[in-house]
Amino acid sequence: MTIGREGAPRASLERVRRQPVLAVLVALLVVLLAVFTVVGVCDPAWVHGFFFGAPEGTGKFRILEFVGVGMGGVLLAIGAAIAHRRAAAMEETATAQAKAAEAQAEAAAQQAAANRGAEDGRRQERLKNAIEHLGHESDSVRLGGAYELFHLARDTGDLRQTAMDILCAHIRRTTGESEYLEKHKTKPSTEVQSLLTLLFIQEHEVFVGRRIDLRGSWLNGAMLERARLQGADLSEAQLQGANLLWTQLQGADLSEAQLQGADLRWAQLQGARLPGAQLQGAILPGAQLQEAILSRARLQGAILSEAQLQGAHLLGVRLQGAILSEAQLQGTNLLGAQLQGAELQGAELQGATCQLSSGLTFEERIHEGTGRESDLSKATFAGGLRREDVDSLVEGVPDEGAGELRQELEPHIYWPPSHEPPEDSGAIVGTYTEEEAERWIAEYREAMRGVPKADG
Repeated sequence: MTIGREGAPRASLERVRRQPVLAVLVALLVVLLAVFTVVGVCDPAWVHGFFFGAPEGTGKFRILEFVGVGMGGVLLAIGAAIAHRRAAAMEETATAQAKAAEAQAEAAAQQAAANRGAEDGRRQERLKNAIEHLGHESDSVRLGGAYELFHLARDTGDLRQTAMDILCAHIRRTTGESEYLEKHKTKPSTEVQSLLTLLFIQEHEVFVGRRIDLRGSWLNGAMLERARLQGADLSEAQLQGANLLWTQLQGADLSEAQLQGADLRWAQLQGARLPGAQLQGAILPGAQLQEAILSRARLQGAILSEAQLQGAHLLGVRLQGAILSEAQLQGTNLLGAQLQGAELQGAELQGATCQLSSGLTFEERIHEGTGRESDLSKATFAGGLRREDVDSLVEGVPDEGAGELRQELEPHIYWPPSHEPPEDSGAIVGTYTEEEAERWIAEYREAMRGVPKADG
């Protein structure tokens, strides 16, 4: 608001009135000024004395000097009062601003809390709707609910594990129903395949590092090429004939899984657990199986050419009729392994052992075996089979390979077991140098870099 000329003195007087000390000082200054004027007017010669010096010792000079000093002191006091008032005003302004800022911050915090509450409410509503849709009778509505849940997980980082748990449970429950098993024996439903593609292939980045629990799921014939399933729990899962080409399965648990006829070419299975897994007739050329646990696994008729099996645990594994040409088996444990009829052309078995439990790491086993012959005294490469053994071994092998496997195993029936690779196998089991050992260890370390660390 603009103050006019007439209002300016009035505003000044109003400010003075609100400040008693300043008012007293101004009044005192006015009085002293009046005294100074009166004393000066009484004798016109005071002007000459004021500018050129009045005679010292005169009464008027002392009065004027006293009044002048008093006026100077009052002016100083007025300046100090104004400065104090200005400082106080600035302090009041700063305090008011601080309070205003504090109030704004508190209001902002309250608004943020309200927004979070509203957002949490919306998330809970979205979660509730998605779960309700997942339980719908219509498969299209269920798939829509799954996508709702996925989008919620993508928008909300702290709900990603929850979403993954719910969707995995949905897959387990859906594929475990008797009606589903009858209808989808060899190929997943559109709903299940769409979910597998979304979660582990197309949008796998959303769930990186999340726990995957698909144990016992019926996924025969599933298309999982290049899927990201590191560390997944697929124990007892049905994956017969599944496409697992280039799939990332490092550290995964495939114990007792059914993988007959599955395509695992160049699959990444470093450190995976496959004890008791059914892999008859599986296709594994170039598969990375370093340090994998294949104890008691059934690999009859499996194709493992050029597979990387360094340091793998093959205790009691059944490899009858398997193709292991050019496979890398350095440092493997072959205790009780059955290799009758297996093709071993160019397979490298340096440092392989048949010890119950060496307690050594792959690197230690390779270093320890430098310059020594491989000990394969408990692995059976020929003979040692009965007719009923062959019948058991052929069981589970895909139809197209069952006849061939039976034909390959016929010559081993009722012949004494042999623990030495056949002379014409081409298997390399001799000694190796320290340089070769270091090269294998370097390759092993590189292959094991992507293996998830075990919990605890």
